[in-house]
Amino acid sequence: MASRPDNVLANVIANRAEALPDLEVLTIDGGGVRPDDVRTFRQLWSNAQRMAGVLIDQGLQPGEHFALLMANHAEFVEAMIAASVVGAVFVPIDPRTKGDKLRFMLDNARCRGVIAADYALDNLADMRDERSELRWVIGLATDEGPRPLSDYPCVRSLHELLPRDAPALPIQATDPDGPMQLIFTSGTTGDPKGIVMTHRRYCDTSTAVWKLFGYEPHDRPYSGLSLTHANAQVLTLGAALVGGLRAVLSRRFTKSRLSSSRRECRQRSGKLSSVALACALSNSMARPKAG
Repeated sequence: MASRPDNVLANVIANRAEALPDLEVLTIDGGGVRPDDVRTFRQLWSNAQRMAGVLIDQGLQPGEHFALLMANHAEFVEAMIAASVVGAVFVPIDPRTKGDKLRFMLDNARCRGVIAADYALDNLADMRDERSELRWVIGLATDEGPRPLSDYPCVRSLHELLPRDAPALPIQATDPDGPMQLIFTSGTTGDPKGIVMTHRRYCDTSTAVWKLFGYEPHDRPYSGLSLTHANAQVLTLGAALVGGLRAVLSRRFTKSRLSSSRRECRQRSGKLSSVALACALSNSMARPKAG
């Protein structure tokens, strides 16, 4: 079993897929209206390899940027890992973003492509013809889309592009101090500002969360916050990925789901982390409204 340094995201997942292949590390809470979407480390790694192949087929090169325009989905996390495999930089953008703000973020980040949930495609379609650097758009079909992906010109379906079998692609992100993502501030006092987060910073901070929050092996960190912000990415998802915890994310935050998610997770596995719950609740109160 190969040992890779845990300072690059793809390395972390590849290592855990070997050591803890069947641990259900990620659950996207169905919110009572759809089944939960669950991923083991093995599935995350396999699906990320398949998605990395799709990105390569679009012509994405190491160091180039692409946007993720969606709420919390398992495919969001798989795209994060796939970017690391390819050596590309992902740019998470709140799917409610539209108009001048979306135009600015895509231009400022120099995005070559976008993976967007179907419910975000209308906002993107309004400006796609203006974006000369935007070479491709891939759509994620969900149960929330206003119409089928086939109604959007030049948008290809992610599920149709994914190969049946996972390729064995090498991890091209080899520099832990290289960029993993470009994450934007909220832009409440002006244009959003893109902040580069390196692989090392993400992995080291996620590891430090263990000590800071006092996580225990059977804790289940929960967040209803968006993965387009560092809070949910690091405090909940990152801690689970590096530490082998079983994280729970809601597609979107609602106060009614907070108590029900806690109750359901207790029934399934015992303990949902109260530290993460408190963090999710307090930060959700302070979230800026969509621009």
